[in-house]
Amino acid sequence: MKQYYLLLLAFLCLAVTSEGWTQTTTVKGVARAKDTGEVLPGVSILVKGTTSGTVTNAVGVYSISVPDANATLIFSFVGYTPQEIALAGRTTLDVELEADDKKLNEVVVIGYGQVNRRDLTGSVSTVKGQDLLRNIPVSVNQSLQGQIAGVNVNKGDGAPGGGISMTIRGANSFTGSEPLYVIDGIPFTSAATPAGAEGSMQTINVLANMNPQDIESIEVLKDASATAIYGSRGANGVVLITTKKGKAGKDRVEFTTNLSLGRVSKRIPMLNGYQYALFQNEAYANASKYIGTTLEVPFPGKIGRDPVLGENTYLPGPEDYRDGLPEGTQYPAGFKGTNWQDEVFRPAVTQDYTLSVSGGNDRGTYLISGNYLDQQGVLLNSGFKRYSLQFNLERKIGKLLTIGTSNNIAYTTYQLGKTNTSGAQPSLISSTIFSRLRTR
Repeated sequence: MKQYYLLLLAFLCLAVTSEGWTQTTTVKGVARAKDTGEVLPGVSILVKGTTSGTVTNAVGVYSISVPDANATLIFSFVGYTPQEIALAGRTTLDVELEADDKKLNEVVVIGYGQVNRRDLTGSVSTVKGQDLLRNIPVSVNQSLQGQIAGVNVNKGDGAPGGGISMTIRGANSFTGSEPLYVIDGIPFTSAATPAGAEGSMQTINVLANMNPQDIESIEVLKDASATAIYGSRGANGVVLITTKKGKAGKDRVEFTTNLSLGRVSKRIPMLNGYQYALFQNEAYANASKYIGTTLEVPFPGKIGRDPVLGENTYLPGPEDYRDGLPEGTQYPAGFKGTNWQDEVFRPAVTQDYTLSVSGGNDRGTYLISGNYLDQQGVLLNSGFKRYSLQFNLERKIGKLLTIGTSNNIAYTTYQLGKTNTSGAQPSLISSTIFSRLRTR
């Protein structure tokens, strides 16, 4: 029995000791905003390393029990930067939280100026410059494809520097669906095809004059506010392009170069000269047999009158295109036909170089950027070249006046090839496919 009493006494001592170890301390205080001094109701207070916590009341006051006088409290509130503060034995702790304005104070360009994102009410989509350069574009339209919800960007022509079609929230006009482009506050419209090149069936892309490396951001106005600002010109939406400006600090020199190689991924399989001659002879023979008219086959392999030259000459047969034409024909000896796809297609090299210098101080900033682009087309004698110069200057005069200028000078040259078919006018590619004696 004495042993039982000793054991009970040991348990009672352990309980008293444990109670001393778990003794709590009450901490009180007030949470305020650092910038305004206003009390913050609903601030979350959590004891670090535990699940114990509380929130401030309507006047920003809190009270929390902590298991250790040296515990650390975590204060957090929506829109403010969280803080961790060690008690260090204190029982009263007032805290001032700093506002986190990184997102809310982000500047968004709209048609009539700039506003903070927290004050933005219209439908505006923004694409940053670094996002535009992810796929290494040579033109702005390439970088916009798939970047903005509700905006469809289609390239109607595969030619270098070819025109684009941009539709914002579907077709809104009977006369066209192209939006209004505004570059650094200046409206631009799509250029027409140069005079004398209408037969090429190509269009010109106004955005091809700009170097994507010079763009800071692109905002797309998609709602009715675009019409309120720009009138009927903004009925199809407005694309606002803001170019880069210099930043205060050390002068920066940047050089960017891109080199790419393009080729036709798959060619259309065609008949060679021998197969084509057999096919034509068989077609003429069937026509004579079933229609009842006598037709001379076009590849008889004998002396006859050439319909093109208008004189008697050797008219090759199918075997001649298999083994090589003999001398005395309108083609060189040994000729077997021409693969016209090999003649008109080529590996296309694109070179893109940009050199920019920027800098400034608290009195003003500057940015000068030069670009050279040489984009070859996979179709022979097609291509696009761009020489552009972008310079933005800004200077503060006194405390109330700031003057500046934003300029973009571009010189572009097009090698326009007829890449599209219109009615009875075939394109170069279709002419290649349907040429007589097409391929080897």
